[in-house]
Amino acid sequence: MDLKISDATPGSKTPPLSLRGDVEFDSSPQAIRFAIAADQVNLDRYLPPPAKARAPAAGGAPAGESPSAARREEPIDLSALKTLNVKGDLKVDRLIASNVKLEKVHLGVRAAEGRIEAAPLTAELYQGSLAGTASANAHTNRFALKADLGGVALGPLLHDALSNDLLEGRGNVALDLQTGGNTVSAMKRELAGSAKLALKDGALKGINLDEAIRKARALAGAKAAAEQGAQGSQRTDLTELGASFVIKNGVAHNDDLAAKSPLLRLSGSGNVDIAAGVIDYLAKVSVVSSSAGQGGREAADLRGLTVPVKISGPLDAPRFRVDLKATAGDAVKQKAQEKLKERVQDRLKGLLRR
Repeated sequence: MDLKISDATPGSKTPPLSLRGDVEFDSSPQAIRFAIAADQVNLDRYLPPPAKARAPAAGGAPAGESPSAARREEPIDLSALKTLNVKGDLKVDRLIASNVKLEKVHLGVRAAEGRIEAAPLTAELYQGSLAGTASANAHTNRFALKADLGGVALGPLLHDALSNDLLEGRGNVALDLQTGGNTVSAMKRELAGSAKLALKDGALKGINLDEAIRKARALAGAKAAAEQGAQGSQRTDLTELGASFVIKNGVAHNDDLAAKSPLLRLSGSGNVDIAAGVIDYLAKVSVVSSSAGQGGREAADLRGLTVPVKISGPLDAPRFRVDLKATAGDAVKQKAQEKLKERVQDRLKGLLRR
């Protein structure tokens, strides 16, 4: 049978869901086979709205409710999947899921015995492409995603997915994720798996590390670390960046950051708490040899030193803390080592002349 469905609502500003295609029903066993297409689908329309805190009463919680009840979320109900016996093909021109925008989505769908799988799963997103598989289990409320993203613009993707504007660049991302729970918050807390990214011609946004290093030299005697909020006009351009993450209980841990610019090298380790929406990361910025004139005399004087930079706070408004005291200590140690080396060399020269 031909299928044409629309959930248009009079007066609504939200584009309606409109499906078209072919559907076949088998009576023994009961099963559905389909080939369906849609112009645009916004899955976020069908998720429960985020919990809204009501005005607290004198006791601190909304009148008539406990604090836990005030934060309660509407559950995600997958019970309708338990009786599905479906196999088919779905194509969507434009899809929104968890605020992530995709185009030319193609899913091979199979559902039976309470489990639904999307394989293959392909799409275009953020100037790149996606290829992978996804699944959901209605009996356990478990979800899984394996995907390779190629040539994506990471900045817009992070902004839409995590409300984060810390990195930009174009490159590849590999995801292997699992989660469970009957609310969005629970799924964030249960998120586990791994992620890996490799970017070219990107940037760390919110701070200019070249400038921070020059300030470290000028304030070498400072007793405290300098802290600043992320500034939209500040950025550190990077020729390449690579990092991998191990994710457990909603926290992504990284300890192999490797990034570079003509003047700097970055390493680091720390955590991104996806469930809480905060970051706690220590980057180590080293000044390296560079082309003539790159960074000027100030950078040349700091060559070989490492500047610790603490990144912490909310993902959508992180703070940067440059440890000038540690940098000053390293500078003193380096000068002492250079003087000791000069003394040893002079001593050896004197002995050889005898």
